[in-house]
Amino acid sequence: MRSSPLSLALLLWLPAAALATPVDRNWLDSTVTSAMQQADIDAAIIAVVRDDAHLIAAYGTTEDAVFRVGSVSKPVTASLLLSLAAEGVIDLHEDLAGELSALPLQPALEQPLTLHHLLTHTAGFSERLFGQHTRSIENFHSLHTYLQHHLPPRFAPPGNIIVYNDHHTALAGWLAEQRTGKPFAELARTRIFAPLGMHNSSFEQIDLPAHIAARMIQATDGVTPYPHDYIQLPPAAGLFTTAGDMAVYMAALMRGGLPGSDRQLSVQFRNHHKLPGRAYGFAEGRHGDLTTWYKDGQASGFNARLLLIPEHRFGLFVAHNRNIFGPFGAVQEAGRFPRRMGEALAQHLWPATDAPAPSPPMSSPGKDLTPYAGTYRTVVAARHTWERIASLFDEATITVDNDALRLGSRLYLPAGDHFVNAQPTWDAIAFRHSSTDVTHLLIGGGAYERVPAWTTQQALPWSLGLPLILLALSGAVRLRRAPWSTVLGQGALLGFFCGFAAVMWLVDVQLLFLGPPAVLLALLALPIIAIGALLWQAVGVVRRPNVADAVGVLASAPVLIWLNYWNLLGWRLG
Repeated sequence: MRSSPLSLALLLWLPAAALATPVDRNWLDSTVTSAMQQADIDAAIIAVVRDDAHLIAAYGTTEDAVFRVGSVSKPVTASLLLSLAAEGVIDLHEDLAGELSALPLQPALEQPLTLHHLLTHTAGFSERLFGQHTRSIENFHSLHTYLQHHLPPRFAPPGNIIVYNDHHTALAGWLAEQRTGKPFAELARTRIFAPLGMHNSSFEQIDLPAHIAARMIQATDGVTPYPHDYIQLPPAAGLFTTAGDMAVYMAALMRGGLPGSDRQLSVQFRNHHKLPGRAYGFAEGRHGDLTTWYKDGQASGFNARLLLIPEHRFGLFVAHNRNIFGPFGAVQEAGRFPRRMGEALAQHLWPATDAPAPSPPMSSPGKDLTPYAGTYRTVVAARHTWERIASLFDEATITVDNDALRLGSRLYLPAGDHFVNAQPTWDAIAFRHSSTDVTHLLIGGGAYERVPAWTTQQALPWSLGLPLILLALSGAVRLRRAPWSTVLGQGALLGFFCGFAAVMWLVDVQLLFLGPPAVLLALLALPIIAIGALLWQAVGVVRRPNVADAVGVLASAPVLIWLNYWNLLGWRLG
């Protein structure tokens, strides 16, 4: 491909930019190294672009080291699709139902689904994260084959609500392949990387170019290196790149040098007019009175962030190679490192004071706020696999506090069709309604759906804890009388929960992206075994009533219902 005017301009710009510095290097070095020590990070790279200056900094590695950047892949994929749209290969708002019929799309579409929906994460697909990676070349599939077997079902109509999801971006990449007849990695190389001079970037998973593979840095869990793996959805999370290449990409975006740059740096959809929105590939944020655009990424032990402030032609890319997950998927200090670097740099360059926010409206005495009260759970969840249990740890509970709504420590006062924080901030929340009920809590750029009370964290002591205690008591009473039936009934259920908790505590969550571990597959057999044993106990209760047997059978019912709700009854692996 011939060099474009943009690539020539960037080649001229980068050497000249090196004569200036976008940020004080001493301050940067001190800030980064201190934060790395706090987060137990060994290696990180940073690229800073500001006006006509750029800076590449490496800590614990070399400036040309190659990192995986996870979901920071998504803005690059959006740039590729927008380049195809600019040439008329695909239209952002055409109905794609005909092409998508080649995939197992469930449920059937009743209204148009477009590329715009995919790029704004409003197509309504459920998530499926675990199992997206493989360490075996034999188990790595083409994008088309993978989506044919693992495309999750939709749960919301297109254009209704933001549901961040890897499969939205993967489907956009799949459409690029269908329209051009070329593999996605080749399209990215010829249409984005080569024209911009990003020669150290690739979406290839199996045939990663040798000059890139040779400089690939090793990810660790803090002690042990992670073996290399392959990502089944490259358009969503499969990019390999360097700080230098990302500096070029950020400069191109902010200078309007890529087709559709303006659409990548402006809101394309909001859940509510008072809340942050989504662009193509980016989420909207704020720093003081400045609008920011950002994308975070995590993959295979790597963690990254891309942050842009177009008003100042400022861009930051930061990545490190330290696993961010602790037991039960809790995010460790390393997971906060990229965001804190972005906040520190923005504050250093443009100090944001706590400017007075608009005065909150006066409360409305007598207004009935009880319809809003309840527990809401993130919509970013797998609804069809065992992975659903992960969403239990992302809940928001709304309560009524006099004439305001309380969410954690914050009070929100009514302000027309939304609620504003009673404290001096710009924070706001809103709600979605059906014809009869409040269905969703909208907060930030995300959404939470109302869930039954018995499925929430708050209800766990009663919905699950009490039945398990009764199961244990029943088992203790009848163990001598019917040992095998007790072991296979009450014991199997109790054993499952003990084993499942141990797996979630001891297994590195990062490894779950390779699929469920063998020990989990074995544990999933225990509830099935328990059902048979407890049915035998139920027959015994009918024939010869016994308190211990009756308690065991009755207590097992809510436990099995709970397991079924969370897709843990059987092998629902997706």
